[in-house]
Amino acid sequence: MKIVLFAMLAMAGIKTFYAETVMERHGSSKIRGRFVLDGATCAGFEFFSDKEIIWRNEITCSEPDTMLVHWLDEKSFLVKDKRRVNVNKECPPRNLYYVVSRYDGKSLALQEVWTGWGDFTKETLKFSKQLP
Repeated sequence: MKIVLFAMLAMAGIKTFYAETVMERHGSSKIRGRFVLDGATCAGFEFFSDKEIIWRNEITCSEPDTMLVHWLDEKSFLVKDKRRVNVNKECPPRNLYYVVSRYDGKSLALQEVWTGWGDFTKETLKFSKQLP
């Protein structure tokens, strides 16, 4: 009985250590703050959580979209809409794939990798950190 209890406690400790190590290693715990797209007045991402981010469009800046974020490794992440963008309820949610090509705390460059139909080239989006 004592061996089983010890094994369970050891496994819980390893799981916690692993989760914390993965979070430290991935970019999710590093990028924080609001980053405005270069040349825009308000469009951009706000990284405020390890699970959600905010996207603001230039035209509808006062109505931001909250999106779910899933970090794949220290430099790449997927973003998924939390609410339906398309009125057709049978359409899947929009998924976007980004690779961090540069981040120094003041500026951020993301390579947007196209995952949809058609031939589109990779686009690099450059952002500057907006101070509060």
